Amino acid sequence: FPDPDAGRSGAREKKLSPRQLDALRLIQDGAMSGTEIGAKLGIGSAGARKLINGMMKKLGIDSITYAKPVSFPMAVRRGIELGYLEERPDTEQQTL
Repeated sequence: FPDPDAGRSGAREKKLSPRQLDALRLIQDGAMSGTEIGAKLGIGSAGARKLINGMMKKLGIDSITYAKPVSFPMAVRRGIELGYLEERPDTEQQTL
């Protein structure tokens, strides 16, 4: 995965916020839309999209370039690699 802060001075903090971590866990559980994630977090779909885009950026995934069926499993895999999530048996199937 590319480093989203490569070549930048004053690199941003890469740690996910608690809300971003909640969104990542929902994605791991199979949520595949901003509306669905927003409803589960009690926020609107626009807020959920902003939250998801920030999370993806911190994980080094360009969520605009990739379609959700590609970028969401990549986010889960990256979250596992960075220690945000524990690998689960059902995760392997989602990340293929």
